[in-house]
Amino acid sequence: MAIAFYTAHGTTWILRGVPGGLLWACHLGCLLVGIALIAQRPWLNAVGVLWLALGNILWAIDLAWGGEFIITSPLTHIGGVLIGFRYARRAGFPRGSWLAALAGIAALHLLSPSASTRV
Repeated sequence: MAIAFYTAHGTTWILRGVPGGLLWACHLGCLLVGIALIAQRPWLNAVGVLWLALGNILWAIDLAWGGEFIITSPLTHIGGVLIGFRYARRAGFPRGSWLAALAGIAALHLLSPSASTRV
């Protein structure tokens, strides 16, 4: 489901002419959660959940300050984090996951600076 959520929301961004939206950390976090479930990789799920946690805070701030609500946004932001939390309850949250999440977000920022400016 998480991969389907990412795909649906990503399609929205592509149709809007903003393919860079596919690379925003919160959206990729949802994709990581989906891949983690298929591959049975709790550490990858943890990274996805942490990216979603950060992204959801920024998404909420954006909405509170008058940002546009996109109908598919809850799929990745809420659906992805709920799926990730459910898997984490079963598989655990590996130690050091925060470090992998931090390194990943730094790399993402360096590779696509515009991707880190929106949620």
